[in-house]
Amino acid sequence: MGRPAFLLLLLLASPPALVGLLTVAAAAASAPADISAAARAVTSPLPVNPVGKAPPAGWRVSSSSSPGGALFALLPRTAPPTNDSTDEEALADASEGGRTLGGTLGGDYASQAEMTGGDTVLSYKGTFSDEETQQQRQQQRQQQRQRQQQPKKPEVAAATAAMLLARAALRLILPALRAVATASAALAAAAVITVCVLVLVQGGVAAAAGMARTLYLYYATMLFYARGGQYGACPHTRGANDRPAEVHLYSLFVVGHLWARPHYRSGTFRGDMRKNLRNVAYPGMGLPLHHLVALPWSVLLLAVHPAICIVYAALGSGGGGPSCRLQELLLAPGNWFALWRLNCRLASLHALLGVPAGGYAMEDKWTFLEAAAVHDVPVSPTLRLDGVFVKDRNEEGGMGIHVFRSAHAGGDWIIQPMMRNSATVAQWLPAGAPLSTLRVITSSEACVSAVDGPLPPAGDCAAGVTALSCVFRAGRDGALTDHNSILFDVDLKTGIVGRGITNQHWYRLGRPTAAVEALQGVETDVHPDTGRTLRGVQIPDIADITALCRRAHATLLPDVPLAGWDVAMTDEGNCLLEVNLSCNFFEGTFDRPAYFAFVDRCFRRLDTKLHEAAK
Repeated sequence: MGRPAFLLLLLLASPPALVGLLTVAAAAASAPADISAAARAVTSPLPVNPVGKAPPAGWRVSSSSSPGGALFALLPRTAPPTNDSTDEEALADASEGGRTLGGTLGGDYASQAEMTGGDTVLSYKGTFSDEETQQQRQQQRQQQRQRQQQPKKPEVAAATAAMLLARAALRLILPALRAVATASAALAAAAVITVCVLVLVQGGVAAAAGMARTLYLYYATMLFYARGGQYGACPHTRGANDRPAEVHLYSLFVVGHLWARPHYRSGTFRGDMRKNLRNVAYPGMGLPLHHLVALPWSVLLLAVHPAICIVYAALGSGGGGPSCRLQELLLAPGNWFALWRLNCRLASLHALLGVPAGGYAMEDKWTFLEAAAVHDVPVSPTLRLDGVFVKDRNEEGGMGIHVFRSAHAGGDWIIQPMMRNSATVAQWLPAGAPLSTLRVITSSEACVSAVDGPLPPAGDCAAGVTALSCVFRAGRDGALTDHNSILFDVDLKTGIVGRGITNQHWYRLGRPTAAVEALQGVETDVHPDTGRTLRGVQIPDIADITALCRRAHATLLPDVPLAGWDVAMTDEGNCLLEVNLSCNFFEGTFDRPAYFAFVDRCFRRLDTKLHEAAK
């Protein structure tokens, strides 16, 4: 599929999200007019009945006696006459079903206003003829006049002017927004028709029916959870064969619960997504995914995500046709990005609902290094300096100077010496390759117990930690870090390096490419910068490396479900650089049934606690 068709489908698939966004904008734009009308009703001149005088024309007074003085209400004469009602009764008579607007109106009737059908009701409680009260009112009026005569502060005047300008601008663009929203709805309908036509042309009626069934399962599952259904009881994703879909769809649904709630690493889950998706884009689209986080989570879940999956299913290749591709992408995706986001959602929900035992504090790199040193876990060395003063060799006049205060002295920077690959690893890589590490993923069964109560004994925690996968990140020539690398799978038992793959096409930002790219990377056996075959080489000391990661998980953070360990292999020995709790498998192979069974156990306990909290 060429560039024009791909761009057209991307354009047509986006209107569902655009409609939701513009609807919210239109509602926000219309709000100032309503607020303005209410403000004018409250602050506009009202007929005031001075104490001891007859009510103005068209108004009457309803009063009664009370221990604190006379109680009366100023009512329109159109209201039914009431001789002895209290202020609450008079207000209720004149404003049944109305809206209360609290605030000071000025004058003698200054406690409350009710607006219904254009009638305004005022109530006041006080004495009518007490001389002392009369003097107090005169003093209040004088103070009010003095306040009115005082000039407004500049910031108040500026805020008022800004509000008026914003209101005028919104009134001007509101018709355009409504027109665009209408056009977007039409484009959304055209997108559905276009995708259906493409599917029918490419795969026939059976493919279109299969895609319709997949969409039904997706929305039916979301509806089940939205109506209070419990995890594990959904009739659409029940059974061991459907476990990946059950786990994935439930993790998507809890995004609504996590969206604006505190996150262990960032302010909120939404803020964490905005921060960590800045350099990631769906292959071929080029749009950084953090832009989508500006939309409401419901629009992302119900419109944007399904639309993207439909586009890639319709225009992609392989995987048994559009119907099978959509089923995989929407219900149980297996690409590295989907698994990474699943791990992020699991960690976020567990950190929010679990008993805080301190494990999530290890996400802070300095806290991790300090804790590891206490427990004798080998980690990368740090320089115990107050800070460093760095300056350019050719700048002058105070320019080109950078000062970094060390975390050791309370600053934000971890200052470390540069580490180099061991001789064994260096021979596999180009001369300009960065420090190339192993990514080892481990899981901890103790995290399930941490949801409801204390952790098991230390021995049980150690026994419950399992190594799931290992990947060697072979850095590219000239790269600063091994984030730019070829990802080679590593056998956890033997250390033999398997096939290599890259995910760099997920990090290409900018203009869309000529066609939809495959979500999976291209496999290779060689390092592209050297031409050397790495498949079949052996990572030394793989047993010691996995044992180190398991011990670190059991010792430092047994309450955390999954941990991704970055292991450096140097001539001085193996050590841990850092731990990632929203971890990434980096295209590594692992026992998927065992992994999904573990996540299933976590979600069952977390969902039970979530429903208990709701009660």
